[in-house]
Formats: sequence, C-alpha cells, structure tokens
Amino acid sequence: MTSPNVRVDPSELEAAGSAIAGFGSSVRELGSGSFSSMASVMPGIASPNAAAGALAGFETAEAIGHSDEAVRQALSTITGRCDQFAGALKVGAHAIVSSEAIAARQLRSVGDLNEPSGT
Repeated sequence: MTSPNVRVDPSELEAAGSAIAGFGSSVRELGSGSFSSMASVMPGIASPNAAAGALAGFETAEAIGHSDEAVRQALSTITGRCDQFAGALKVGAHAIVSSEAIAARQLRSVGDLNEPSGT
C-alpha cells in the first residue's frame, strides 16, 4: 500500500497552532477569577459550599463541595493539552521550514556537476 502524497503548508500549521492556543486561553479564562461551577447552574448560589450547606444531611452535599475543584482541574488539564498541541504544531511548522532551508543549502553546496572542479 502506498502512502498518499501529502502537502504541508507551515503557515497553516502555525495558524492551526494559534487557533488551538486561543481555544486553550478561552478555557483558561473559565477557571479564573470568581468562577464557580454551581453559580452558572443554580443562580443565587454563590459557591459550591453554599450549595452544600443548603443540602446539609444529603449525600450530595459532600460531593458538591468538591465539584468546584474538580471542574478547575478538568479545565486546567484541557488548557494544558491545548497548549501542548499548539506547541507541537508550531514546532512542526518550524522544523519543516528549517529542514527545507537546510536541504536547499546542501543542494547549493554540491554546485554544478557539469563544471570542472576548481572553476
């Protein structure tokens, strides 16, 4: 089985890396500042601790108390993975440009094989 011909445009890799990095930044913002996993679901409840207090005596009260940290950790993981993938795309783009430049330089160093050496 032969592999299909693939054309890679380094500028497209850079653009994709930037787009993914932007997504990671948006996810990072969700977990910053006064973020509360419960506030968006239950308006009027300022924090998971307030929700836990309102549900005192129920098994869910303890679980809700841990939800904010679990959401923050998940957002942090997603952000980290976006950063890693964006970095890989940008490094890949740089490697393609660098290897092409090196190959061109090496081909130029061979010179014209039809010319006698020393001229």
